[in-house]
Formats: sequence, C-alpha cells, structure tokens
Amino acid sequence: MDEKELENVNENNEMGEKPKKRKISVVGIVINAVLGVAVLVALSIFIFSLNFSICIVDGDSMNDTLVHEQIVLLGKGEPDLQRGDMIVFSKTSADEDTQYIKRVVAVAGDTVEFRCNYLFYPTGTEVVELYVNGEKVDESYIKEEMKSDYFKYVGTVALNTEYTVSEGCVYALGDNRNNSMDSRYTSIGEVKLTEVVGEVVVEVEKDSFWEGLLKLLFGGCSN
Repeated sequence: MDEKELENVNENNEMGEKPKKRKISVVGIVINAVLGVAVLVALSIFIFSLNFSICIVDGDSMNDTLVHEQIVLLGKGEPDLQRGDMIVFSKTSADEDTQYIKRVVAVAGDTVEFRCNYLFYPTGTEVVELYVNGEKVDESYIKEEMKSDYFKYVGTVALNTEYTVSEGCVYALGDNRNNSMDSRYTSIGEVKLTEVVGEVVVEVEKDSFWEGLLKLLFGGCSN
C-alpha cells in the first residue's frame, strides 16, 4: 500500500466510515442454483437415455410378476439372452408393429414340450407342464398351472410333442399362461433375436415415487 492509499484509509477511519461491503443478490443465487439443477437433470436424462429405454406394461399376460401399467426399464444393446430373462419384442402383422413383453423359456437348440401330466379336479381339465430338453421346468413365477383347455385357442402347438427352437430365435411365454398371447400362437411363434427390442433389467415398483418420476420425465411405450 502506498502513502496515498494509507492516507485515505486513515481519513476514512477518522471519519468513522466503514469499508463498503459487496451486496449479495439472493435472486442471483436462486437463479444459479436452478440452472445448476436443470443442467444436472438434463445430463442425467441424456445418460439414462443412452443406456435404457422405458416401457409401460399393457395387459395382464405377465401377472403376477408384472402388472398392468407397471414400468420396466430395458437395457440397450444386443442382449445375451438366457432362460428366465424377460424381454420386449416386436412383431409385424398387417403392416402394424405390436410389442409384447414375455419371459424366455428356451433358447436356440432347446427342445420345448407341453406335457399333460395329471387331471385338475373337479373339472377334469388336464394340467400342462413345461419341459425343456426333456426336463420339467420349475416355474414358481407363473400365476397358475397351465390348463389343457387353453391350448385349443392356440392353434399350432400340439400337446405332448417336442419342438426344437430354431437358430437365432428364442421361445417366449407369458407368466399368466392361461391368458397370454405368446410363442404358442401362430401369429407370434418363435421370437427372432432381431425382433427383440430389449431385455428387462429393472422392474419399477408400482405406484412408487420412481414410477411417477419416470412417467413424468419420459412417458413410455405400451407392451
């Protein structure tokens, strides 16, 4: 500090003047905070959209695992599908694309058989069980046992007959076996890997905070 500046400070002190303080704008702080949050949200949405897509379940074919209007997140990229994975795939019929969400029960080269094993009393309807590669599949996730009566609506699948899944395909069924259009139907059949939209990687809890937030930010596609 030179002599002039020192003299000015001394004069101010003698006159009782306090050094001026820079005023802080509350509005400015709020605006900066809002802009910061907006940038963070936009960046998060961008990163999210690169890795995931969001879909909303439409219908009851995956009850009780997934319910109507529940949100699921699909991983992007080519999935390495295994038995038990849930997928969304697209089928084209009459120049219209329809998306389905089902569970993979068999992959390329597997044999699939719907075997009647015993009667369901008191109706006398036969209970059908799924066999893959000659072994009964433990399906604790299905809503109820498959009934033979349902297969009369399917059209192409014969009971007690083995089918081999084609190369580059998977066989997919709904968990609500008695109310599901899936690979048992002629209009759907085997699912080509090129028809797979994505694998379900996250099941968002129904009516949760995260469900509401995702619907608000992204909307969704029905499956």
